[in-house]
Amino acid sequence: MKPLTLIIIFMVTSLVCADELEFDLGQFGQLIEISADSAEGEAAPETALDREIEAFRKGHQAYNAVLINNSDGRALNKEGQVDGSEALGTVVYPKEVLIIARASVADPVVKLYRSIKKIPDCAHTVRILYTESQDRSESSLLGYTIENPKRVYTKLVKYDGETPWLEWITASFKKDDREQVGADLPATAPESKSEGKEKPKTETEGRSQ
Repeated sequence: MKPLTLIIIFMVTSLVCADELEFDLGQFGQLIEISADSAEGEAAPETALDREIEAFRKGHQAYNAVLINNSDGRALNKEGQVDGSEALGTVVYPKEVLIIARASVADPVVKLYRSIKKIPDCAHTVRILYTESQDRSESSLLGYTIENPKRVYTKLVKYDGETPWLEWITASFKKDDREQVGADLPATAPESKSEGKEKPKTETEGRSQ
């Protein structure tokens, strides 16, 4: 058994009784794999957005902290484990937002993701993208990605570089939901003025001939 595997097992065992679900991502750039059931068991084809996100991550050497939407317990299976990632263990004290993050992260990033109490309803997973200095004394927010319940990327949102982090991401999450609601509404034709109303009959029209 590889040393890295032993470390992960030890960490999972130590964290199953923690107040928050917070696991180590391991090496730089490594993505947490949260699988999705597929009728045919085949991975979704790569999209232009997938390639854009991958290039963005590599170009900035970005780390990611994973936030999973557990509103109404939607992220957990019957055993109380993260659906698709049962190896991470049982969540003893599940919250509305479950966190999977590196064990050692710069304080501003930790403060950000622990302050997020709700992620967009349209999202299954949000990955907060950030960079940090080698000694973790400095960090920068890059933005975030959204994945739908099928674990397919639907959006890359880049930080504006000015607004305080929590203020920006909270407002941006609300915008994501507003846009999703708008996208889900069926297109309707404008109602004509005469629709639903009968033209009043004249006295002559109303009589039988």
